[in-house]
Amino acid sequence: MAELPLETLKGLHPYATVAVAYDTNPLRRSDEASRVPATVPSALYQPEADTYTTLAAGFDTQINLGRQNLFLNARIYQVLYDKLAEYDNTGGDAAIRWQWVAGSLWEGNLGYTFVRRQRDFANENVPTNDMIDRNRVYATVRRLLSPRWRLGGLANLNTTAFDENVDLNQTLFGIGVNLNYVSLAGSVFGIETRYSEGHYWNVEDRDYAQVNIGPTAEWKPTVKTLIKGNIEYETFRHEVLSERDFEGLVGRIRATWQVTGKTSIDALVWRDFSNLEDESVSFAIVDGISLEPTWRISTKTTLRVLASFQRQDYQSFQTSDDVSENDSRVDDVTTVGIWWDWKWKTNVGLSLGYSLGSRESTRLLKDYDFQNVQLALTIGL
Repeated sequence: MAELPLETLKGLHPYATVAVAYDTNPLRRSDEASRVPATVPSALYQPEADTYTTLAAGFDTQINLGRQNLFLNARIYQVLYDKLAEYDNTGGDAAIRWQWVAGSLWEGNLGYTFVRRQRDFANENVPTNDMIDRNRVYATVRRLLSPRWRLGGLANLNTTAFDENVDLNQTLFGIGVNLNYVSLAGSVFGIETRYSEGHYWNVEDRDYAQVNIGPTAEWKPTVKTLIKGNIEYETFRHEVLSERDFEGLVGRIRATWQVTGKTSIDALVWRDFSNLEDESVSFAIVDGISLEPTWRISTKTTLRVLASFQRQDYQSFQTSDDVSENDSRVDDVTTVGIWWDWKWKTNVGLSLGYSLGSRESTRLLKDYDFQNVQLALTIGL
């Protein structure tokens, strides 16, 4: 086998991270345990603070072969709790992407990603150490029709598998086409349509088909401002349970403003019809807004702030549980955080963060509050 020329390798960047965090409610339990019926063990819902350590190691690299580029990255990590040791877990992620070019008119991407991580405790009725495996294969292609017009296509195949809640295991297949116009100023305006089918492995009556169509834009109104977004009309149809169907407008708009050379502000608004990254049995209309300013205090120090709010309005097919008589469910989720990043040397960085959040719900025992402090050290080679 011929050896790969060294000049094609853009750099192999291995790194290791050690992070220690203290969380007042890592399992995202409700503080209303006193309202739990006597038939339900209240200990399952009482918040419990804990400290946990995350050990991670990974790498990223790029291989250049003429006009073709291959991007590779991988990471593995272990989370170790102090008191809640039954929730210790090992996860990781990896990705490979081939960015290809053919002639002067064709280009695209072909890639694969893998993620293994712990399910979000906020999406469980009773916390379990449930791990999720996600696999995704995707391809995009784009053809230059003229100096200003581009025609594109995409396809993807996703699988999601849970170790514990296997009723959520599913396969999602999607295809789409888009047409874009590039202005003289570099703005991009277009239209895209996508068709997707979701198949649950163990509960067939949840299978669905989804169609999205609408305009997209990457607008540069000034040299310091970029607005990216899409507004789509979405139809969501189930093969069996029509009461779970949805039809309406969704989308997201992100605006980035480079206020000065050291200060930027990122704002995002969105509306989705979502089952919370496939982690919930039910779908909700999710309306959200976030604001994230960043200050580059010096060449080595950066300060970031994030504030977000989202309302999750679960649809009428959401059934009541064992501890609530209210069939309807609307959750308001608020998160605020601040992070200080210090790059001590080229390959050594320190990060200190503080965040707090809450969820208020019309359903009993779905609310929670938490505060989290984390210190992380990353060393690269």
